[in-house]
Amino acid sequence: MEPSVLEEIKGLEAAGDFGNPRYMGLLFQNFYMKHICRYLFCPNGSHMCMYDDQETYISGLIKFLKAVD
Repeated sequence: MEPSVLEEIKGLEAAGDFGNPRYMGLLFQNFYMKHICRYLFCPNGSHMCMYDDQETYISGLIKFLKAVD
C-alpha cells in the first residue's frame, strides 16, 4: 500500500471516522480488492464454469494459485 494512502487511512482511524465514505473507498481499492475480494468472471460459463468455460476457469485458477503462493 502506498505510504500516503496508509497515512490517510490511519488518520481517519485515529479520528474514529470509520463511517466516512473516503475511508471505505480507500480501504476498498487499496486493501479489499487486493487481498480479500478475489473473484473470477467467466463470461461463457454458468454456475458450473469449471465445465462451461474451462479455458477461462483454469487460467484464472492458476493465476490465483500463483498469487497466493
